[in-house]
Amino acid sequence: MLLGAVHGFGLPLFSPACCFLVPRRLTQETLPYSRFIAELDNGKIEEVTFQGSKVFGRFKDHRVFETVAPRSEVRAEMRVP
Repeated sequence: MLLGAVHGFGLPLFSPACCFLVPRRLTQETLPYSRFIAELDNGKIEEVTFQGSKVFGRFKDHRVFETVAPRSEVRAEMRVP
C-alpha cells in the first residue's frame, strides 16, 4: 500500500499493516493418543478440551493439536467421580 503519495510526503512508504489485517490460521496437528499422553507427562501441554472421545489442546509453545482417546479411556473418564 503506497501511503507517501497519498499523504504528500514525496517518498512512497509501504505499510506493513496490511500483513497484520489478515488473520493467521493455526494449523492443527493430529497426534497419536500415545504421543498426547507422553507430551502431557512431559509438561508440554498448556490446555486440553474433551469432546466425547475427541481431545483438543494447545502446547505451551501455542501449537494446537487434536487426538482421539481410545474407548477404554473414555469409559474410564466417565466413571471418575
